Amino acid sequence: MATFRCGSVSEMACGSVREVNVGGRRLALARGEDGVYHALDNMCAHQGGPLGQGYIDGDALVCPLHGFSYRLDDGSCTMLPALKVPTIPVRVEGDDVFVELPDL
Repeated sequence: MATFRCGSVSEMACGSVREVNVGGRRLALARGEDGVYHALDNMCAHQGGPLGQGYIDGDALVCPLHGFSYRLDDGSCTMLPALKVPTIPVRVEGDDVFVELPDL
């Protein structure tokens, strides 16, 4: 695993999402309404929309293109469970937020 810093706790409010580029990958970094961080692949499994430009609705991340939503904890689509986006481990140390990408 390779670890990458992708932001600060102080930069993201609860219930927000943004796009980050780390280790050659574009991810959607989300801070749930409960304050817990999650990272998902930035590409919607429906039609490739940019999830990091979407919004948080409860425990899901909603794609801005067609409203497909994905559970923050496991990346499964709330409307079509067969659709999934990869999730990436996140850890917080102090004010720093890190993602852990598998070695290629």
